[in-house]
Amino acid sequence: MHQEQEPAHRPGASLLAGNRIFLTVLLIAYALIWILAAAYSAFNPTNDTASTPNTLFSSIVSLLLIGDIIVVLALDWRGYTTLSGLITWRNVRGKARFWLIVACIFVFEIWLGIYLVRATYMAYRGIAPAPHQVPQQAPVSYHDYEDTPAPLYPHDSQQH
Repeated sequence: MHQEQEPAHRPGASLLAGNRIFLTVLLIAYALIWILAAAYSAFNPTNDTASTPNTLFSSIVSLLLIGDIIVVLALDWRGYTTLSGLITWRNVRGKARFWLIVACIFVFEIWLGIYLVRATYMAYRGIAPAPHQVPQQAPVSYHDYEDTPAPLYPHDSQQH
């Protein structure tokens, strides 16, 4: 008998969720960003940004941050915006929704950290994020269609 093998990646699933090694590398890169930024400000009391080491140092920090966010957005957009299932956008309304969107966009450095810590923790604990599912209706049997009269269209019921 020929059995169907389960695809390595199901459609709609995140490439990043559950990938322990890759998430760990991203989390280490994220931690390195904050360590380097703290070291940069501690060892640069004169704020001399024109020197070559300072320019190189700030470029490395910026590239690490941009690289981290691009990889996360490319591989797990839904996980990032929901903080790995922590936020259910359907249930968030009003001002709370506005402020979450503002935080997601403008405070992405913190948002990214929360996502990476949560996703890495979930990957190591074996907790799979809830897949995005569209509610499905129960199937209607063919007999139900036979007994139902055809719907009237507005133009059929109008008299001229």
